[in-house]
Amino acid sequence: MATVVGGKGTFMLAASDESYKMTKIEIGRPAPGPNDVAIDIKYCGMCHSDLHCINGDWGIGKYPIAPGHEAAGVVREVGAEAAAAGFKVGDHVAVGCMVMGCLSCQLCTTGLEQHCPKIRMRPRRTGTHTNGGYSTAITVHKRFVFKVPEGMKMEHAGPLCCAGITTYAPLARHIKGKADQHVGVVGFGGLGHMAVKIAIAMGAKVTIFSRSDAKKADAAALGAELVVTSDTAAIGALFRRFDCILDTAYTGTLVLIGGVPQPYELAGFPMVFNGTRVEGSLIGGAELTQAVAFASKRPLLEPVQVQLTLLRRGQELQVEVSVPMLGSDGARRVLGWHGLVLQETPRAVREIGPVPLGVHISQTMLGSPAEAFGIEGEFIVAVNGTPTPNLDSLLELRHGVETMGHCKQRHLRIESADTSGRHYLKTLEPDPLFWPTFEMRQDSKGAWSFHELE
Repeated sequence: MATVVGGKGTFMLAASDESYKMTKIEIGRPAPGPNDVAIDIKYCGMCHSDLHCINGDWGIGKYPIAPGHEAAGVVREVGAEAAAAGFKVGDHVAVGCMVMGCLSCQLCTTGLEQHCPKIRMRPRRTGTHTNGGYSTAITVHKRFVFKVPEGMKMEHAGPLCCAGITTYAPLARHIKGKADQHVGVVGFGGLGHMAVKIAIAMGAKVTIFSRSDAKKADAAALGAELVVTSDTAAIGALFRRFDCILDTAYTGTLVLIGGVPQPYELAGFPMVFNGTRVEGSLIGGAELTQAVAFASKRPLLEPVQVQLTLLRRGQELQVEVSVPMLGSDGARRVLGWHGLVLQETPRAVREIGPVPLGVHISQTMLGSPAEAFGIEGEFIVAVNGTPTPNLDSLLELRHGVETMGHCKQRHLRIESADTSGRHYLKTLEPDPLFWPTFEMRQDSKGAWSFHELE
């Protein structure tokens, strides 16, 4: 929702120009009105359209701008009408890119709020003219706040308000409830992966079109077929096979969901004589978003089962393993520290050869202090001259220099190293308020728990 100019109390990670560089800015969020819900944000995804907005590709951003329209968090305060609608303090909720509508036009009253003409003339979507989920808090009209059901992981909720509804809406229009449907999905990234899962859940046969066969096993694991677009024989064999793609079966439909600014060229005669259609699809209305995101009996972001063939001691073994969307590489404990995701050195890395004695950097988060100050290498071996051979040593050192939201030192000296033996020395300006330290642990049953450390 809106930002209070000159306000205080909310911090956001925002782009100030088209350079992609993100900085922390303090803003204010409005107190909730009768129909509003105030939310403390705990998780937020990064959609590729966010990158287009902060880079100015679409010309709809207004700097400074905080991206993020896949947010999930905890309700902090509710207005009277929002409370009457069932929202209460402590609820787990999610917010997508749509946070406003006139709520009175024909489109808004028929579940198509995303097409509201009054809002189209004055864009109000999180991460464009409205500062989004890369902030500590947000206030949103109850119509556009979606309850996360008990048992669903909060970090899974946000992407369903974007990739989930974007792919579900056209599939619901064209194949839901119909028998013997064949769906083509072009591309197998974030949106494509979600489309495949939803289409298969609806009972359709799915074929994925990709530029290479690198993800063929992943497609098979989900129950889909993958065809490489350069394989002309395979493409030709699929002629007029699909119910939901251009120039396929008679009365088929091509649905455009990607935000491509360049014009499309279409041949008119094949469309006229075959009765094919082309349509654009912009996310989905509020009611449909709640339905797809949080009423599914098959969790869309849960692990998938993958069949593997292993050769061991001359014998061929068939095994089935569970592959989560976020791989842990055998880790049972993960530490997040100033934008570095750290773990004990994985076995696969140790087997490469001698490695430095330190904690392994598995990821550096975009826009974090670690990314901004250019922390290099694959291992943190010392902080302020004190060795950090394992996660416990790093946590012990941390307790001496920072507490929740406050650091006793303005700068930390980070010594890192890589597997080739090169060492790097960088200065990092900590930001424990916006980048708090967290720890994730996996128990004996495989369940992960998340704790923000004081």
